[in-house]
Amino acid sequence: MEEIEAFNTLLSSITESRPPVSKAKMSAITKAAMKGIKHYKHVVMGVEKFISKARPEYKVQGLYVLDSIVRHSKHQFGRKDVFAPRFGKNLMKTFENLYKCPSGDETKILRILNVWQKNSIYSPEVLQSLMGMASPSAEKPGASAEPKAAGSEPANEDLSRTLQQQKEQLLQLQQLQQQLQMQQELQHQIAVQQAQVKQTDG
Repeated sequence: MEEIEAFNTLLSSITESRPPVSKAKMSAITKAAMKGIKHYKHVVMGVEKFISKARPEYKVQGLYVLDSIVRHSKHQFGRKDVFAPRFGKNLMKTFENLYKCPSGDETKILRILNVWQKNSIYSPEVLQSLMGMASPSAEKPGASAEPKAAGSEPANEDLSRTLQQQKEQLLQLQQLQQQLQMQQELQHQIAVQQAQVKQTDG
């Protein structure tokens, strides 16, 4: 499995320099993962092991690798993607290890989860559970966190708003279905009355 050895070598090289990982290295790691897709279980295992064993300051870099692989695979293979479901098997444990990062990095984790929510990588229920693992202060960027884009909001609030919108849409759909059913019943009654009138005339 030369592809897996090459992938693991690139992955471990992350710790050779200070965070963050360069775009060039992230691209190389992602391409190596795609080349090893036949052995995707080993790729997933390698990332999970990296996140588990890495020093706190490198844990989020492992999440960036996970995110890059999953989103690239989703884009390339769509429903045939194998990485997201495989990472999903141990996702809670992986995030338990991720949240052992420095407190300032928790906001970065929440941003990734927000991106996953927008791209429907995992279900809202799973993402809500993962967000709930963060400390309350994590929603506010720390001193070491990257500046938030203007107008952006905490990931938890964004997800909650989306869930509320989905509930409202579902309620509207149910109301429309009820109205349609009433119209169908009314049309049936009219048809019956018309038939009775014709029989009487006859």
